[in-house]
Amino acid sequence: MAKAPVGSFRALRDSKSGQSFAPDTFKAMVDMGWSGILVPQQYGGSDLGYLTFGLILEQLGGN
Repeated sequence: MAKAPVGSFRALRDSKSGQSFAPDTFKAMVDMGWSGILVPQQYGGSDLGYLTFGLILEQLGGN
């Protein structure tokens, strides 16, 4: 995760700024379609299901 190292999220958490997410990182995830993985196609999502969602989360947790 070269673009979103764990250290940057820890620094955000520890900053006590009230910001709960990094806007640039969240925008990148939305641009990749992650926010629509579980949403049915009829509502604009990709409807890829829980398996795909789980695989993405597994990869995120492994770094």
